[in-house]
Amino acid sequence: TYYTVLNEPTVYSNVSFRLGLWPPQEATEEGCTHVLHNLAEAHRRAYVLIKKKNSNAKVGIAHAVRWHEFHSEESKRERDVWNYEFIDMILPQLDFIGLNLYFHCAEAWNGEEGHDPCTDTPVISDMNWGMCPRAMYEVLKEFSIRHPGLPLMVTEHGHAVSEMNDRRRCWYLWESLKWISKGISEGIDLKGYLHWSLLDNFEWAYGFKPQFGLIHVDRKTQIRTPRTSSYLLRDIIKAGALTQEIADQYTYLIKHPYA
Repeated sequence: TYYTVLNEPTVYSNVSFRLGLWPPQEATEEGCTHVLHNLAEAHRRAYVLIKKKNSNAKVGIAHAVRWHEFHSEESKRERDVWNYEFIDMILPQLDFIGLNLYFHCAEAWNGEEGHDPCTDTPVISDMNWGMCPRAMYEVLKEFSIRHPGLPLMVTEHGHAVSEMNDRRRCWYLWESLKWISKGISEGIDLKGYLHWSLLDNFEWAYGFKPQFGLIHVDRKTQIRTPRTSSYLLRDIIKAGALTQEIADQYTYLIKHPYA
């Protein structure tokens, strides 16, 4: 039913063609703009072709977003460009908006590294990214207000945590889903939640070192071993809710890791 034509076109165009950090390592503003417009055109054409083949298809995008808790005009402009500009380019060809979220910016964007401004005691992932459970709620709210009537989907949400008894991920998952549930109770039209990731993956320029998986992958033996968070998410899915029974079962794991 659901088709995501592109994954994070703004990340690819900016990191590969403006910053020159990913292949083909071409760092020009003009090149970045050119690639972004080509990707938008690719989405528009794909939308038409998919609809011809399957008139019931829901065609969208997996779009990288940030929660910009801005206090300046510069930060507000960054939010508008990063979160909204590409969506506005393809808006007539969107049946839903998929949101990939990892970052909370308390001010103007200063790179991917930094503390978590959401909690008094920061929780940091293995990528040195701040883990902010409230961020997805705020972004869902933003997009539901900006594009009323257009359904939303969480297409990526998670963090790199390598421990098998992954308390940071369990806490982050539980608290994030509480915030997302709040959004649903307030009328946000959310069609689904996809955690990144089921398995440890090859993470762009970082290789296999960051471990985003609910399930650990041993790269030598290829043995898959579920992390504690996989059982937590399994039980939430089975119950269809964040129940008291689950909270009691995972009490230690869903508390703030440094509480």
